[in-house]
Amino acid sequence: MIKFLALLFVLLNLFESLSQTNEVRMTEIGKMYMDINQLISDSSAICREAVKMVLDGYSPDSGQLYFEQKAEFCMVNSEYATYSGFFTGYELDLKSTFYYKNGLPFFVIINGQAEGNSYYREAYFDEYGNFMMLINSENNLAGSNTLELEIITDGELLMQTEEEINEVLKEIKSILGE
Repeated sequence: MIKFLALLFVLLNLFESLSQTNEVRMTEIGKMYMDINQLISDSSAICREAVKMVLDGYSPDSGQLYFEQKAEFCMVNSEYATYSGFFTGYELDLKSTFYYKNGLPFFVIINGQAEGNSYYREAYFDEYGNFMMLINSENNLAGSNTLELEIITDGELLMQTEEEINEVLKEIKSILGE
């Protein structure tokens, strides 16, 4: 949560290039994020978990190993809910958390590592649940030289991330049997 608050502070200082509407929305998202995490820490959430084992390996011809894919849904209260996915593979480690208020997404955190590359992404949604902005940070394939945070409001990476978010959420719901 400290990382999020520090990032929120940086973002609010970078908002000169974004509209007042986005600045107001970012403040709302920050408050909702703090509210939902406080409720979760107060142990008021009702959660259910499911696990699926998958085979993965270096290549289809190589030895395959079992890896755990875990999904969780938490109904925090009548307003807030989360979906979380924890995925592992041969060269994969991915954690995603989707935050909802009144059935609409407002924030998604994706933190992953694959084949020597690591990335951290935060997706922000408008009050109607539409993808509005992405904060992206990743390193090179050598596993060093972390890049500066990028604020992305349009373009190819935004569209790719939206597709990735939809696929991850679909997999989480599949594991949960939804």
